[in-house]
Amino acid sequence: MRIWILMGALTLYLGAALFSCQGSMETAKEIPEETLSWRVANQDKLSRLYPNGGEELAWIMREVTHRLEAYKVELQEGKDAEVPDLINVLEEIHGAKSIRKEAGTPPFNGMTTALIQNYETLQKAGGEEVISSFNALIQNCENCHQAYCPGPLKRIQKLKFEG
Repeated sequence: MRIWILMGALTLYLGAALFSCQGSMETAKEIPEETLSWRVANQDKLSRLYPNGGEELAWIMREVTHRLEAYKVELQEGKDAEVPDLINVLEEIHGAKSIRKEAGTPPFNGMTTALIQNYETLQKAGGEEVISSFNALIQNCENCHQAYCPGPLKRIQKLKFEG
């Protein structure tokens, strides 16, 4: 009797494994580049940068930080700096996986929507407005991190222009 139970359980297990493998093979098909999300399109780069894994939301935040830090340096050097293209990255914050239960909640999504609006304002800014728009964007980051994830606050605060 035990053998029949074990054989039945083994059959169910193998059937489930076979079914799940077929499903994953189907999702591995070639996906047109224009339909890929920023995260998926940059998976190789992200895996190299963060070989120990980590959550998608953190990857996105790091990418935004790196680009904004480089932009700030260009502004400080007086270069005719172009606002980094971040819209595709910022839009992924809404759906990014996170261990934080707050991610994806209406208040969190409201803050990320405000972040995107601040970014769009920065894109349109000119002259003296660039610095104040940049600082408003960084302030939005700071407000969200004060509410949800205070760890990177010091790094975020360093992004602001003083004065």
